[in-house]
Amino acid sequence: MNKIVFGLCKFIIHVVVATVGVGVITFVSVFSLVSGVRYFVPNISPKLPNMLCTQVPGFPMQVAFGFAIGFVLWRCMMQRVAFWAWIPAVALLVLATFRFALGCTGESSFSRIAILSLRHFFGEKCTIQQRCFDQVMYTLPSVAAASYSLGAFVASRKWGPCSSAIGRVAQSWRRSNSGDV
Repeated sequence: MNKIVFGLCKFIIHVVVATVGVGVITFVSVFSLVSGVRYFVPNISPKLPNMLCTQVPGFPMQVAFGFAIGFVLWRCMMQRVAFWAWIPAVALLVLATFRFALGCTGESSFSRIAILSLRHFFGEKCTIQQRCFDQVMYTLPSVAAASYSLGAFVASRKWGPCSSAIGRVAQSWRRSNSGDV
């Protein structure tokens, strides 16, 4: 029973890091980087971090940061539950897509509804400028969590454990709590 609860807690922590943590770390990093660049190039818009993090289709900044964070955390922690951190966020995105599709009452064909749903959650039909937050609420966490899990998976296949002090502490803690879930 204790092992199940411990495994569930690890899973929840990975899901929170993969969805909320990646978004927060990305925004803070991009904001800090742009602020530093603005010191040397003062004509850069102060809205640039917001534009880079929320208005670029596909959320490439979160994809890059999610992959890197998943990669590094796998190398340091080596917890297989990181591979599955994408499931809750993607399940929520699928439910939101079905909810949106059910609201398309005037459309006649399934393919038209599917295209509208894709454009709403991944394209130009729902943006922050239009005061539509579905992409930020559903698509962004899903993309971030999927890239986090992909980073962990790639790290598990190609690279061994990290050699930093954090990695050594995590590995000794992992050995003392044998039984990775």
